[in-house]
Amino acid sequence: MINVMFTILIMLVNVSAVLNVLLILKVFFGSSIKLTNRILLFVGGIYFLVNIGIGLVPGLTSLTTIFVFLFMVISIFILSQEHKISNCFLAIPAALMYVQWGSVFKLIERLVGLDKLVYHYPEMDVRISTFLPDFILLAFMIVIMNKANKGIMETKFSKGEGIVITIICIIYPVVVAFFDYLDGNINHVLFTPFWLVIMILVNVVVIYAVIHRKKAGYYKKVAGWQQEQFQAEYDYFKDYRENNVDLIKFRHDFNNHMLVVKGMYEKGQYDRANEYIDKLSEATGGLKKTYVTGHEILDMILKSKAAAMEENNIEFTMEGNLTALDFLEDVDACILFSNIIDNAIEANLNVSEVRYIKLSAKTVNKMIYIQLTNPYGEDNEAKVNKTNGDVHGIGLQNVKDIVEKYDGQMDASADAGVYELKIVMSI
Repeated sequence: MINVMFTILIMLVNVSAVLNVLLILKVFFGSSIKLTNRILLFVGGIYFLVNIGIGLVPGLTSLTTIFVFLFMVISIFILSQEHKISNCFLAIPAALMYVQWGSVFKLIERLVGLDKLVYHYPEMDVRISTFLPDFILLAFMIVIMNKANKGIMETKFSKGEGIVITIICIIYPVVVAFFDYLDGNINHVLFTPFWLVIMILVNVVVIYAVIHRKKAGYYKKVAGWQQEQFQAEYDYFKDYRENNVDLIKFRHDFNNHMLVVKGMYEKGQYDRANEYIDKLSEATGGLKKTYVTGHEILDMILKSKAAAMEENNIEFTMEGNLTALDFLEDVDACILFSNIIDNAIEANLNVSEVRYIKLSAKTVNKMIYIQLTNPYGEDNEAKVNKTNGDVHGIGLQNVKDIVEKYDGQMDASADAGVYELKIVMSI
């Protein structure tokens, strides 16, 4: 009976090892792995069943470590949003970082004398350090995943930073083995505490460096988004001021213009009056178009993009209003709208016929449904490059991140030369 209990316990340790590596990849390395509490439970359940299968086949138990690694790689590839092989290679430093935690716990166990509590299982000696570190780490990582700033957590390292972290993770086990060797040959009461302090300091430094670099990368992106928002606001108010000046000038002279036109008609100078009216129409046509969508940030962005749309004969139309999106932070709204409008303008430039951007919004049962459509040409076909049919444009990943930040959903598709982006968010 006890052996059965320990068999189940060891299976759960193997399951937690897989889940811990996946969480380290997401939390520390910022890999785009789709992980939720439900997905973790599902993956853990599958691997628990795999462990039962391994245990039922004679001779496979000794290959458990290999099965753990293979299952991790397959899980990473399936759960990765980009399905990149590079994410699978990151499993190596992530696994080494996971081992670091176990090494520290084993040293603490040895220092306080808990290593003497041993159960002699048929295939291995089971100690507290065999299972407790995994469960503690798993609980800790799940809390971080659910509570930490998603923007910081999902910020990836630069290539240089990733290489440095990987090298540290590779060197660490070598250093651990060296000090373990010294520990076995130096019979001094202070050596184990000294070694424990060194290991804790190394781990603290690595964790601090990871958090610091991820924060720096995240706030650098935020600064870029804020600069973009500031520029959009500046362009909006600059155009608004210029537009108002032109409008005030026109209104000031309006009565005089009407008197002149009236005089021409009274004298029978109809052609001359019509010509004068045409010139007035040209003057009023020079006043820049005002966009009213129900969301101030989008109005600003459209105002700043108006010249590009008019110059390239792109007609913008809006159905409904976006007043319900007032819960969006200004920076997030700027990222969301500037990227989808920029993508739509870019796609239109590759179309020689009718150019347009259609935006519609509908609010139903505390949900807002946003749909954007525009044509795309052959040059944009390269952006339809995934089997799931997603259409990819510059910055579209940023749009997806913002939508997911507010627990919304986004779907992009392209068919018969028409690109369609749908966004659904609760309000």
